[in-house]
Amino acid sequence: MEDVQNPRSVTILLKGPNKHTLVQLKDAVRDGLRAVKNAIEDGSVVPGGGAFEVAVNAALTSPEFLNSVQGRAKYGVKVSELVWSQLVS
Repeated sequence: MEDVQNPRSVTILLKGPNKHTLVQLKDAVRDGLRAVKNAIEDGSVVPGGGAFEVAVNAALTSPEFLNSVQGRAKYGVKVSELVWSQLVS
Protein backbone atom coordinates (compact mmCIF):
# COMPACT_ATOMS: atom_id res chain seq x y z
CA MET A 1 0.00 0.00 0.00
CA GLU A 2 1.26 3.45 -0.86
CA ASP A 3 0.21 7.01 -0.06
CA VAL A 4 -1.52 6.11 3.21
CA GLN A 5 -2.79 9.19 5.07
CA ASN A 6 -1.41 8.39 8.53
CA PRO A 7 0.83 5.35 8.42
CA ARG A 8 1.45 3.91 11.89
CA SER A 9 3.51 0.82 11.16
CA VAL A 10 5.20 -1.07 8.39
CA THR A 11 6.32 -4.63 7.82
CA ILE A 12 9.76 -5.42 6.49
CA LEU A 13 10.11 -8.89 5.00
CA LEU A 14 13.60 -10.35 5.09
CA LYS A 15 14.68 -13.42 3.18
CA GLY A 16 17.93 -15.28 3.44
CA PRO A 17 19.48 -18.69 2.81
CA ASN A 18 19.93 -19.56 6.51
CA LYS A 19 19.17 -18.42 10.05
CA HIS A 20 22.56 -16.75 10.52
CA THR A 21 22.01 -14.51 7.49
CA LEU A 22 18.53 -13.58 8.70
CA VAL A 23 19.89 -12.63 12.12
CA GLN A 24 22.55 -10.46 10.44
CA LEU A 25 19.94 -8.78 8.23
CA LYS A 26 17.63 -8.19 11.18
CA ASP A 27 20.46 -6.58 13.16
CA ALA A 28 21.45 -4.40 10.21
CA VAL A 29 17.88 -3.18 9.69
CA ARG A 30 17.46 -2.51 13.42
CA ASP A 31 20.75 -0.57 13.52
CA GLY A 32 19.79 1.50 10.49
CA LEU A 33 16.35 2.33 11.85
CA ARG A 34 17.85 3.23 15.22
CA ALA A 35 20.36 5.55 13.52
CA VAL A 36 17.55 7.33 11.66
CA LYS A 37 15.50 7.61 14.86
CA ASN A 38 18.44 9.05 16.78
CA ALA A 39 19.22 11.56 14.01
CA ILE A 40 15.61 12.76 14.00
CA GLU A 41 15.41 12.99 17.80
CA ASP A 42 18.80 14.71 18.18
CA GLY A 43 18.33 16.95 15.16
CA SER A 44 21.93 16.34 14.10
CA VAL A 45 24.06 13.90 12.16
CA VAL A 46 27.70 12.95 12.69
CA PRO A 47 29.38 12.52 9.31
CA GLY A 48 31.05 9.20 8.62
CA GLY A 49 31.48 6.54 5.99
CA GLY A 50 33.72 8.54 3.66
CA ALA A 51 32.37 12.01 4.49
CA PHE A 52 35.90 13.33 5.09
CA GLU A 53 37.11 12.06 1.73
CA VAL A 54 34.12 13.59 -0.06
CA ALA A 55 34.73 16.93 1.70
CA VAL A 56 38.44 16.97 0.79
CA ASN A 57 37.65 16.15 -2.84
CA ALA A 58 35.03 18.91 -2.97
CA ALA A 59 37.46 21.42 -1.46
CA LEU A 60 40.24 20.49 -3.88
CA THR A 61 37.98 20.75 -6.92
CA SER A 62 36.38 24.06 -5.96
CA PRO A 63 37.21 26.82 -8.47
CA GLU A 64 37.99 29.27 -5.66
CA PHE A 65 40.70 27.02 -4.27
CA LEU A 66 42.15 26.10 -7.67
CA ASN A 67 42.41 29.78 -8.61
CA SER A 68 44.16 30.60 -5.33
CA VAL A 69 47.03 28.15 -5.95
CA GLN A 70 49.86 29.39 -8.16
CA GLY A 71 52.96 27.93 -9.78
CA ARG A 72 54.27 24.42 -9.14
CA ALA A 73 51.92 23.90 -6.21
CA LYS A 74 49.07 23.69 -8.70
CA TYR A 75 50.52 20.39 -10.02
CA GLY A 76 50.49 18.98 -6.48
CA VAL A 77 46.88 20.02 -6.06
CA LYS A 78 45.95 18.36 -9.36
CA VAL A 79 47.62 15.09 -8.32
CA SER A 80 45.99 15.22 -4.88
CA GLU A 81 42.65 15.91 -6.51
CA LEU A 82 43.10 12.83 -8.72
CA VAL A 83 43.98 10.63 -5.72
CA TRP A 84 41.07 11.85 -3.60
CA SER A 85 38.63 11.47 -6.49
CA GLN A 86 39.69 7.81 -6.81
CA LEU A 87 39.10 7.25 -3.08
CA VAL A 88 35.65 8.78 -3.27
CA SER A 89 34.41 6.84 -6.30
